[in-house]
Formats: sequence, structure tokens, C-alpha cells
Amino acid sequence: MLNSRNLSALLTLNVTQYAQTLLILTPTGQTLAYSSPSTLKTLRPTAAVAASTYISYNAVASNGTVAATLRDRPVTGDGAVRGGGERERVESVSVEFEGANLVVEWIKEGLLFAVLGPVAHP
Repeated sequence: MLNSRNLSALLTLNVTQYAQTLLILTPTGQTLAYSSPSTLKTLRPTAAVAASTYISYNAVASNGTVAATLRDRPVTGDGAVRGGGERERVESVSVEFEGANLVVEWIKEGLLFAVLGPVAHP
């Protein structure tokens, strides 16, 4: 069982100017632990978007659509189906919005890690 308080403390230690919001959540969007300048109430929509984005991309990759598109190219590490037709999960999804970047990573079955930060401008 996860200790939310300790996990949130660990996330707080890893907040940077580029990773301002860190979330551990379920694929249904339930927030288990977080570190953010925002309140949990305002983070719920972010968690829902992060989980739904990951689930959508994972569904496309696991049904073979990505593999069919990239049939002639070997695919490694992006979660698409590899050479032997095995189905794999998406390891991470990165989305750039107008004012923020969102990265969602698979931790293990039933757990996702999401990072939200500003768009870096050179």
C-alpha cells in the first residue's frame, strides 16, 4: 500500500522550475499523491486530462494502429507493437500545450506519473 503523505513529500523534493506539478495517479484520473503550487481541487481536471491522454494513446498503440503505420520501420521504446506482433503499452506520452508541457509515464499496472511544467523558451 502506498503512503500518500510520504510519496507527496518525495515529489515535493523533486519540484523544479520546469517540473512544477508532479502527480501520481491512477489510469482513471484519481490523484494518489501530488506536489504543486495549486490545490488538489484545481489539480483534478489536470489529473483527468493526463490519465485520459495516456489511456487514449495506449489504446491506439495496443490495437496495432501504430505498428501498421510503421510496418517497415523497427519501433523501439515508444510503446508501439514491435517486430513479432507483440502488444506493448505506451511507456510515456508528451503533450505540449500553448503554455505548458505535460508528460505522463507508466510506472506499473494501475499507476501513472504526470509532470506538468511551463513551456521552455530559449
